[in-house]
Amino acid sequence: MKSFWKLFCGSAFITLFRTVCSFVLHKFLAVILGPSVFACVGQFQNFLSIGQGISSLALQNGWVSLTARYKNEKSLHGIWRGGLRLNIFGMFVLVVVAVVFLFIAPLEEMFPGMPRRNIQAAILFALPGIAATNIASICLSVMNGLERYHRYALIALSISAIQTLWVIILVYTKSLSLLSIIATQSILSVAIAIPIASRAGFSFSLLKSASARLAENKKVWLPFVAMGLVPMLLTPIVLTFVRQMLHFSQGLEIAGLWQGISKISDFFNVGISSILGIILLPKISEKLSKKDFSKIFYPLLLRVLGIAGIVSLCLYFFKQETILFFLSESFSEASLLLPWQLLGDFFHAGGWCCGMVLMAKRETKKFLFLEIFFQVFFVCCTWSLLSKLGAYSPVITYAIENLLYFIIALLFVRKISWKTL
Repeated sequence: MKSFWKLFCGSAFITLFRTVCSFVLHKFLAVILGPSVFACVGQFQNFLSIGQGISSLALQNGWVSLTARYKNEKSLHGIWRGGLRLNIFGMFVLVVVAVVFLFIAPLEEMFPGMPRRNIQAAILFALPGIAATNIASICLSVMNGLERYHRYALIALSISAIQTLWVIILVYTKSLSLLSIIATQSILSVAIAIPIASRAGFSFSLLKSASARLAENKKVWLPFVAMGLVPMLLTPIVLTFVRQMLHFSQGLEIAGLWQGISKISDFFNVGISSILGIILLPKISEKLSKKDFSKIFYPLLLRVLGIAGIVSLCLYFFKQETILFFLSESFSEASLLLPWQLLGDFFHAGGWCCGMVLMAKRETKKFLFLEIFFQVFFVCCTWSLLSKLGAYSPVITYAIENLLYFIIALLFVRKISWKTL
């Protein structure tokens, strides 16, 4: 119990620190740049996120899970080498996509008011920045899997602080073009992450001599590629589709209210998922008997639900203040939608715990079934209820979706075949 709360407080502090750095940076850019240029920065950051997903193949959870599972075995270095090969392949794909994008994309329309050459230069600058982010992310994931939490915290906090200072100082001094500054903010992260990780037993030089059989690595890594990429690609498509449905059916203002509520959910869910990624994923990825797993998982699930319930109730009782803090007075009507969204967030926390178990135990088919089925369910149910419930349709559907996801995911967890693990 003491260990749980120690880890919880530590991971909560890291998540809070990252959130504060992000808030300070975006506030600074919004004040310095103004709405039109800030919109271009946001657009460029979206492209960076997509590039990061393509190049990393969404393998962060795989690095954590496989490191925790094989940390006491000789095959660990070979598995690390296999993961690094996949990341290099993903980076190669990204370079090809980026070069094609440079020549065929209408860059002036995407980034109005900015010279085409500056945009092209920023995209090229972004490639080493994305590679650096991948390396730092691998170091963080390995530290998490090895349960070297002090090293993990040192890397995470240092990177967040230095990236924030990098952008603020260079924007203020006008040392580079704006997009190039955003593109290169991650390069320094390598200089921080690699030395710290190497002192904890993870060094890229170790992987040169490690044996990495292609068939074995394909077996252990490909499930994580599928379980990472499918939600990463499907979720933004679904949210965009629902946003467009609300826009055309209920009007742009209602769509904006729902978008605001969804952003509050993002803060809630990112906080919970970040904390669970540190506390839960390494523990359940180890080779455990069913009895040992039950002793770890079910008490932890109850604690997570308890914490999620307390946070949800606090946000509910102070819903007007919550809206004003995260959004503004113009979103005051969104307080009517917030209770249903918070109910969905509560069940989402439980579903996320169960989903992490399915991912850690490589129950790929069950995990993908849940992700795809309930994304389709969310769209169809929202569409069918729009005429009757109007603005309440997506938030009520969200609550129902996450309740059902949690129940079915928990049933899947209880039926895991432990003989194959």
